[in-house]
Amino acid sequence: MADLHREHYFDLPVSDQADLLQSLAPVMGRRAEILEKDIWLCQVLDILFQLPCRRPMAFKGGTSLSKVYKAIDRFSEDIDVTVNYRSLVVDAPELESITSNSQRSKLSDALKAA
Repeated sequence: MADLHREHYFDLPVSDQADLLQSLAPVMGRRAEILEKDIWLCQVLDILFQLPCRRPMAFKGGTSLSKVYKAIDRFSEDIDVTVNYRSLVVDAPELESITSNSQRSKLSDALKAA
């Protein structure tokens, strides 16, 4: 059902989107700009985490704490997403097991090539 509402929002003319956000702002207790950011955040995360070629990822950082856990009242300009490096390089070692600069450099080069 959430996808249906989000799609309808993006199908609205820009002026109707603005009117909707303005009318919801007092009800939600947030500025219209923050509501719009939240809609875009949900849209981007939905697309990102449903990519057919996606790798194991985690949504993290201040925005995730605010969005997922309501732990803080913050909304950053960016979205922090971490990709599990072990999904990019076959037989990638655990970071803790890398003890030399040459091993770090080799892993770094392999990740850049991936």
